[in-house]
Amino acid sequence: MNIVIFGTKGYLSNSILFDKNKKIKIQLLSKQKLTQKKKIKKKIDLIVHTLGPNKYEFSKNPTQNLIDKIKITLKIIDFAKKNSVKKIIYISSINIYQKNSKKLNFRNAYSKAHIETETILKKNSSANLKIMILRISHLFGIRDTVSSKGKFLSLGNNFIKHAVEKKIFIVKKPNTSLHILPINYLISKIFKIITFKKNFETKNIFFLKIKIILFLKIISYYIFKNLNYYPDIVYKSRKINFAKDIGKIKVYKNKKINFLIDEIEKTIQFFCKNYSRK
Repeated sequence: MNIVIFGTKGYLSNSILFDKNKKIKIQLLSKQKLTQKKKIKKKIDLIVHTLGPNKYEFSKNPTQNLIDKIKITLKIIDFAKKNSVKKIIYISSINIYQKNSKKLNFRNAYSKAHIETETILKKNSSANLKIMILRISHLFGIRDTVSSKGKFLSLGNNFIKHAVEKKIFIVKKPNTSLHILPINYLISKIFKIITFKKNFETKNIFFLKIKIILFLKIISYYIFKNLNYYPDIVYKSRKINFAKDIGKIKVYKNKKINFLIDEIEKTIQFFCKNYSRK
């Protein structure tokens, strides 16, 4: 199967490329390819649409970014039809929902962009162009691949980067729960669903709901295990010391939790290679 991923700078797209298996050929294409008049020579079986501004970029210019997102999506649909592509997977977000509700959130520009993109894709779905929407939760993890402006937006990534650089990490709401999603788990799901057959389908991809403070404790355990020191965390000007907790933490491994542990250790290795103080 030949898969094209639109989005060359995103760490999700690069992670999919990095974790590809032998049966699947993957190519990253930039949005500039969408204006190309010539057809792609090689047959494309599926497009993964990851293009679009992240939350931070939307906060800076919500109106223009919404317009750009819609234009990009329409171009991807045209590209798919022109190149006889039969399937599109769109990476959406669970942020389209209002907090603790299944109602859609139209007040937030970032959420609205995902909702409008999903609507456009649904209208264009058919037996000749099948669409799968993946609404993903808080993505965690990184690969040593192409750089991305948004790669440090993840809470876990940011914490590990601070720890490796021996910087204090400030936590604002430690008892807030977070739906975390390791990249390697998401990739495994994508590779399983690429054979989907319905004309239009949506899936919510969750992994683990966990309190921020516990998530940071688990990461701290593996930072200590790999680097032999405790990362500094501050909440309301008070330093939180996990030193006493490190020996008590027990991570009960199972097939699912192994995804998280593997992602934590890969992310620590990435930041050690690129950001550790010498």
